[in-house]
Amino acid sequence: MARRFYETVSVEAVSEGFIVLLDDRKLMTPAKKLLALPYAKLAEAIAEEWRQVDGEILLSDMPMSRLVYTALDRVSEAYDATAQAFASYGETDLLCYRATHPEALVQRQDEIWSPYLDWVKSTYDVSLQIGAGITPIEQSRESIEALTQVALGKEPNPYRLTGLAHGAGLLGSAVLALQMESGDDKTENIWHAAFLDEFFQFEQWGEDQEAMARLDGMKREIDTLSDYFSLFFS
Repeated sequence: MARRFYETVSVEAVSEGFIVLLDDRKLMTPAKKLLALPYAKLAEAIAEEWRQVDGEILLSDMPMSRLVYTALDRVSEAYDATAQAFASYGETDLLCYRATHPEALVQRQDEIWSPYLDWVKSTYDVSLQIGAGITPIEQSRESIEALTQVALGKEPNPYRLTGLAHGAGLLGSAVLALQMESGDDKTENIWHAAFLDEFFQFEQWGEDQEAMARLDGMKREIDTLSDYFSLFFS
């Protein structure tokens, strides 16, 4: 991996959008596309990641840059397929698969998860069925198509769709990804909803340090994605 080769990082408005300059060199994606964004705050967030580089350039430390690279190099080239992949999470959505026991867990899942399903129904007219145990749930074709249309959006937006697809994979739930995009709920609540079973086990048997470290890492990713979505509206 290359080492830092530039002194200054800046954002400039050009006809294509907001670009990031490393000294006087335009930042390009791995596929050699110009990184030109419609969102000034997102461009500035990416610029800040490049300012923070000290020595080796590690994309693993640059989550905003990775998301935008994905949007430009991959999602924009497979937009419909990405929307369909997002909607497919509705077929196995975490929130739809409920425990059969113990009763305390059954009640916790209903209390925490059902309001999200009510929200996606009232907001997007997407009705997802719930079931108990691991038996596959057959969701209606209409519901999956509705999720696809939500993901496609009124106008193509690969940045938004990248966030939704990443969120669905991260959380195991298309519904929670949409909730994150809306900004209507705290990331702390979404984190606890996505990993409800793990937190319930901690309550019963005590906290496992290795498992908690993994969940803390997931929380950081959730916070980053929340920040990413918020930059669309800044």
